[in-house]
Parts: sequence; structure tokens; C-alpha cells
Amino acid sequence: MKTGTSGVPFGTRPIRYAFSNSRIKAMKADLLSRKEIDEMAEADRIADVMGVLGRTDYKGDFSDFELKHSGADLVEFALGRHLVRKSRKILSFTPKEALPPVLSVLEKWDVYNLKTILLAKHLGHSKEAIAPFLVPAGTFSTEELSRIQDHESVGDVARFIEGTAYGAALKPLLPEYKKAKKIQPLLSAVEKTFYSKLPTMIPKGTADGDKMLSLIRADIDARNVVNILRGKREGASEARIKAYLIAGGTLSNHELGKLVQAKTPEEAVQAATDKYRLGDALKNYPKKSIIVGIETELERRMVMQGLRTLRMSVLSAGSLVGYL
Repeated sequence: MKTGTSGVPFGTRPIRYAFSNSRIKAMKADLLSRKEIDEMAEADRIADVMGVLGRTDYKGDFSDFELKHSGADLVEFALGRHLVRKSRKILSFTPKEALPPVLSVLEKWDVYNLKTILLAKHLGHSKEAIAPFLVPAGTFSTEELSRIQDHESVGDVARFIEGTAYGAALKPLLPEYKKAKKIQPLLSAVEKTFYSKLPTMIPKGTADGDKMLSLIRADIDARNVVNILRGKREGASEARIKAYLIAGGTLSNHELGKLVQAKTPEEAVQAATDKYRLGDALKNYPKKSIIVGIETELERRMVMQGLRTLRMSVLSAGSLVGYL
């Protein structure tokens, strides 16, 4: 039988994606409506937010946490459980050739989980305290995350995962961590490792692949801008800020350098605001929260860009990634 460039027999690709795309279409019916989102945004109490979610597909995700948690924690843990449930469902019907781009999206949760565990170990928190905050929606299973948490120290965790790209990135940083006890370089290494390998998981030379790579570059730009602004706010040196920058975005070294070299945090914030025309979007943020506002707005724009492009995809991996 003849095959295409992806190794998939001609004629079978539309059939396989027709099934997965129909499942995605059915799952979209369970997404929160604009009315439900507005109702939660206008709610005065967490209980009212939970009331809205209790009338939706999220209802069953609260049960495992209701006895031990309440309020905002309960909502956060339930949302994490919902994401895990949906991601596992999508993986169950994702065609084999579409797994790399789908997993590239879900692997963001590996980064979140590893950073959470490393920071918690650094601060001396127990496994029991960490576990509810983890979201096993990535490539690490619940059991694997549990085994990672079993290790007592930051160094033990890093050595346990040394067979992964993340462990390899952490290994050379451990001697300095042992001396200085600064966790940020390790957290940054995890994030940079993810973004450096991400483009290799996206199919090249396809319309969907090009759209995904564009989103990745926009995400890297946002991370770099926010990292620079936080570094300026904390009074970090230019060299230290540059060490945390991630390669692969659309912003040139010159553009990033201008932000890094800003004389004051306020000057850097203004430069970022002007670059992305964020003035109107940030006008309701208090000055002390302006960096959070910039991060939120850049992320919102990236998500909207993804929805506009990938949701138009049919019979391809784009529709699966678009849902996620």
C-alpha cells in the first residue's frame, strides 16, 4: 500500500481524523459558555462560582476534594482534575502521527509539575502538601509524579529524573544550588529545556505545523518579556536577566537587549506596553500589579490567536491542539 510522507497509508488519514475530529466536536459542547464565564466573573463569592461550575461538566470533578478542601483551593483542584480527565480522553483517540504535537501542548504540565515539586522541596514541604497542587495531564503519569515526590531534596529529585532532558539540564546546576541555595536557576532550566525541545515535536512544512510554531514563538516572546520585567523589578543584573531568556522567539536580540538595558523597571514596563500596544488593556491594573497585567494580556492574545487559527483546522492535528 502506498503511503504519504508521514507514513500513513493514503486514504486512511481522512477517516482517522474524521473520527478524532468528531469526538472533539462533541467535547466542545461541554465547554463553558460565554454566559457561564460572565456569571462567574460577576460572582461575589467563591460559593457562587462553584454553583455555576456545579451545573456544568465540571460537577463530577469536585467530589474527590470536597472532604479535605474548600473555597478557592477546591475550585483550583477540581479544575486540574477536569483538565486531566479531558487530556486523557483526547489522547485515547488521537491518531498516532498526531501524538507529538498534542503531547507538546500537554508537556507544559510536566514543566508546571516539576517546577512545583522543586520549589516545594526547596521550601521543605511534604509530599502530602504538594500532591493536590499537581496536574498529571502531561507525559508524567500520576504514579511517576508520586515517585518523584518520594524524594526528599531538590538534589534527589533532579538525580531521579536524570534520564530525562529535564534531569540532564538540572545536573550541572546542582553544585551551585548546594552552595547558594537559590532555586530560580533550576526552575528556569526546566522551562528553557521545554521550549528548546518544543519545536522538534511540531510537524514541519504543514499549514498546522506552521501555525503551531508561530504560537510557540509568540509564547517564547511573552515569557522573555515577563522574565525581563520581573528581573528589572527585583534589581537583577543584566547578565542574570539574560541568563533566563529563552531562544526561539520572534523578538531580536536587539529588541530584548533594549528591554534588559532599561534604566528603571518603569522604563522597561513602558517599553513593553508600547511594543505590544497594551495601554488600554492595562488601564484598570494597579501599578503594583502591572507586570501581572502584561503577562495576562500577552497570554490572552496568544490564546485568541490559537483559537482563530487552529479551530479552523479540519481532519488534522490542528483541531486537537486547538481544543487544548
